[in-house]
Amino acid sequence: MKNDSEYLAQLEKDVVLAYKKLKSYVYHENVSLRLRMDVARFETTEIDEKLSTIALDLFEYENNSKSLDAYLNKIRCSLYPKYFESENIDTREEFYFSNLNKQKNYTISGSKSVTAFIECPVEIHIMCVLWIMRIGESLDDELSSSCYANRLQRDSDNEFSTSSIKLFKRYYDNYNSWRDDAIKKAKSLHKLNLDVAILNLDIQSYYNSVDIDVRSLKAHKPDAWLNDALFKVHDVYRKVLVKLDLIDDPRKKILPIGLLSSNILSNYYLRKLDAAVTSTIKPEFYGR
Repeated sequence: MKNDSEYLAQLEKDVVLAYKKLKSYVYHENVSLRLRMDVARFETTEIDEKLSTIALDLFEYENNSKSLDAYLNKIRCSLYPKYFESENIDTREEFYFSNLNKQKNYTISGSKSVTAFIECPVEIHIMCVLWIMRIGESLDDELSSSCYANRLQRDSDNEFSTSSIKLFKRYYDNYNSWRDDAIKKAKSLHKLNLDVAILNLDIQSYYNSVDIDVRSLKAHKPDAWLNDALFKVHDVYRKVLVKLDLIDDPRKKILPIGLLSSNILSNYYLRKLDAAVTSTIKPEFYGR
């Protein structure tokens, strides 16, 4: 049981660091405007008191599972269209794309042609970063080098830093490496007069298709409550999507798009696929 003053003091320090890591990520990465605005509003007044309150609410969670209800009850979702139905274009005439509204109304193509992003208080985002610091880091450490996206920032000894405000490696750097490494390998094989095929695949509606129970993930005993708290966030959000008829199987324990913890979990969920591809298919290059 985490009922001593030392644990609370450390938790308060970690919450402050988690918030700094969240701010750094929001500042440097291309995240939603809504989250940027929420973080800006969060910091306008009484920031120290707010961080102390969230630390206390988290500290009390193990003995009082309702301590986070005020945050959980504010979970909603934002819907962004994937594509619209468009008017027929006469391909015999020249045309160009612009950001001007040329139609009075834009119809979404299909009832499922939207992407749902979680909307939740900044306190929940802080808790998710705390989960990364205490539990998610070890999951990321199990991933192979074939996993490129959403990898945590580590030092030269491959240790996750609990002092730096950096959280993830810059996405575009790893994306460029993933693309360039594949092309370099293809070119090297081509120079040997070997046939080369590059296959690029995407998993449709991945975050809404997974089925992962975070309560089952390994965690040090003092921090196991964090898995349960994160599960509640996922469960509340799942019910929001079920009510809007946005997921096909309401029983699945999906991942909320927009939570930084989902970046870790989405990679971890596919670790066995990575291992199977590299050990069974054995391509000259595999990267995800």
